Amino acid sequence: MLPSLSLQRHHYRRIGFLAVFVVIFRHRLSVFLTLLYTFVAFTFLPHAVLGNGDGWDLENLVPPENALEVVPRIIHQVRLGDLKMKEKWIVANASCAELHPSPEWRFELWDTKRADAFVAENYPDLLDTYLGYEQGLSLFL
Repeated sequence: MLPSLSLQRHHYRRIGFLAVFVVIFRHRLSVFLTLLYTFVAFTFLPHAVLGNGDGWDLENLVPPENALEVVPRIIHQVRLGDLKMKEKWIVANASCAELHPSPEWRFELWDTKRADAFVAENYPDLLDTYLGYEQGLSLFL
């Protein structure tokens, strides 16, 4: 009987160690198993599922002609205070305008006067707090 008891204790120790390991590292184990499943699933899926024309070809994705535009194509730029544009900001701004041509996209510049008017019109109870914020160059250095 003694050898079987020691064998059982040995198994209980292994099970206990495994249980403690799973409890301590359950999140990492869950992430690992999810990543492993994703890798295996996408590696062995038939090409027809991931091929062209079924929505997975993201580089050539074209919305349907009757699709509504949910997010308007407006790029908002904010320039508050007496901030002077740095050269790299001017280049970035020109690059952004080049990538988003004018008829399809609209650029909105929010200067101090326009931003103050927006807050005064839409959030009058916060206007004093908003005007109390510093909007000078020191914020961007």
